[in-house]
Amino acid sequence: MTGPPKDEQPKITVTLVHGTFSRDAQWTDKDSDFSKSISHALSGKLLLTRFQWSGSNSHRARLHAGESLAAHLRDLIDTHPSAKHHVIAHSHGGNVAMYAMRDTSVAERMSSLVCLATPFITLNRRLIGTSISVLREFPNPLFACIFGAFLSFAFGTVGTSHWVVPGLMAIAAVYLLIRKGTTFLSNRLTARLRKSQDRLISHFSLPELGHTPVLVVQAHHDEAAWYLKVIDWISNLPYRLWSPRFVFWLAWGLIFLSLPWVLALTHLMIFGPTAFELGYSLEETLFTAFAIGLYALGMAAGLLILLGLIAQVTMAVWAIVFRGHALGFGERNIVENWLVHIAASADPPNVHNSDTKSFVVSGGGLRHAAYRDEVVRKNVAEWVAKVNTRD
Repeated sequence: MTGPPKDEQPKITVTLVHGTFSRDAQWTDKDSDFSKSISHALSGKLLLTRFQWSGSNSHRARLHAGESLAAHLRDLIDTHPSAKHHVIAHSHGGNVAMYAMRDTSVAERMSSLVCLATPFITLNRRLIGTSISVLREFPNPLFACIFGAFLSFAFGTVGTSHWVVPGLMAIAAVYLLIRKGTTFLSNRLTARLRKSQDRLISHFSLPELGHTPVLVVQAHHDEAAWYLKVIDWISNLPYRLWSPRFVFWLAWGLIFLSLPWVLALTHLMIFGPTAFELGYSLEETLFTAFAIGLYALGMAAGLLILLGLIAQVTMAVWAIVFRGHALGFGERNIVENWLVHIAASADPPNVHNSDTKSFVVSGGGLRHAAYRDEVVRKNVAEWVAKVNTRD
C-alpha cells in the first residue's frame, strides 16, 4: 500500500470489515452513511479503508481472513506509523478482526476495535472421558452374565465335575485381563482425544486482548443471534440425550434382558429329552448350552455396539444438517463437533477492556444490520472519536 505525500499522512486510519455473505457490503464504501458518520466525528486527516474477505460461513474461512486482515493492518501501520488505527467490523467480521489480533504486533498498535452484532466464537470441551469410560465398564455386565450362566449350569454338577472350579477361575482370569485391557485402551484413547481437544481449542479460540479498547454493539432481538441459538440447541440435542450414564445402563439392560431366555433354553437342553435323545453326556450338554449362552451374550454385546455406532452416526448427520450447512453455523467437520462444542456468544471472551452498548435498531430490514441505524452510527462514531483522543 502506498500512502499520500508525507505532509498529507493521515493521523487516523479506520478499517471497515464486512460480515458473512456480504463481500460487497455497501456500508463499508467510503461514500456510505456509516463512513460519513465516522469522517464527521473524527477530526484530522482520516484514511478509510475497506477489507474484503470471502464472506464464507466457516471457521477456516474466518481464520484465513484474520491472517489476511492482520497483514492488511501491518501494511497500514508500516505505511502510516504515526497514525492511530481503528477497526470496525460487522457480524462474523468481528471474529475476523479478533483473529487478526492474534498478531501481537498488530494488537499493540490498535487504538480500538468495534464489533457490530458479532456472534463471538466460544469453545467448550465435551465430556469425552465419561463417554469413553463406557468402554472400560462394558466387561462388568458382560462377565456378570457369564458368571451367572456358568454357575447356573454348574449347580447340577457340583461335586461330580472336576472342571467347575477351574472354569470359574478361568472366567475370572479372562475378566481381569479384559478389564485391564479396556481400562488401558480407554485411558489412552481419552488422553489422545483430550490432546485433539486442546489443538482444536487453540486453533479456533479468539485471542486474549488485555489493553485494546473494544466496543461491542448489540441489537435488540437480533435475528442472526436468535437463529444461531436455535441451530445450536437443535444440533446439540443428541449430545444431551446420549449420555454416558444412558449407555452404561443400556449395556446392563440389553445383556440381562437376554439372560432369562438364554438360561431357559440352555437348561431345557441340559435337563430335557433333547440331550438324552442325542446321546449327550452331562458335560457335553453343559458345554453346548454354555456355548449357546455365550453366543447369545455376544449377540447382545454386538447389538449394543451397533446401537452406539448408530447413535454416533445419527449425531454426525444431525450436526451436518443443522450446523454444517452454509446457512447454519458453518461447522463442517464431524470429529470437531464431537470433541468440542463451538458456539456463539454476544459477549467477547478474553477481552479485558470492553464496552457494551445495546440498541433498538429501527427502520426497514434486519435488526442484525445495526450499521443502518442512525443512532448506532452516531454512538459508534462518538465512541471511536473519544478513544482516539486518549494517549
